[in-house]
Amino acid sequence: MIGPLIKGLALTIRYLFAPPVTEEYPEERWEPFPRYRGRHQLLRHEDGRIKCVACMLCATVCPARCIRIEGAVNEQGEQYPATYEIDLGRCIFCGFCVEACPKEAILMTTHYELAALDRRSMILDKEALLRPPAEEEQGERTRVPGSLVRISKRGPRWMGMKREKQAGTAA
Repeated sequence: MIGPLIKGLALTIRYLFAPPVTEEYPEERWEPFPRYRGRHQLLRHEDGRIKCVACMLCATVCPARCIRIEGAVNEQGEQYPATYEIDLGRCIFCGFCVEACPKEAILMTTHYELAALDRRSMILDKEALLRPPAEEEQGERTRVPGSLVRISKRGPRWMGMKREKQAGTAA
């Protein structure tokens, strides 16, 4: 009974005299890992057109339902998003939207400073998503391909459950 207490106290005393690991945040920035999933960014083609074709897969696969897209068709008959919004206040930064996109139009950068004073400023519209975050304008963007751990060849377990639910409601 006294043995675990002594072990715990020994551990506490050992860390009491260890050097501190505090980072002075504004002066010392945390360097996230390359596969860190931070702020979203929409990508463009070389000619300036947005890569997104408003297929709604990212909004469908999002477990937090934080993505809102309204599609439109241009003069050439190509579909594009008239509005594309992500509510960062609801987003859980899982990366499913990146995985689901067939056109690789969205990526998650390593930008992590997302604090805001009100909820409305946490909703990013299409124009805000097309701009790279301020921190990454100098550095390179980080793509997060294959960030999900696949459970089987068919994909994560929740995808199959969602298909079964949709099939059951459609019938």
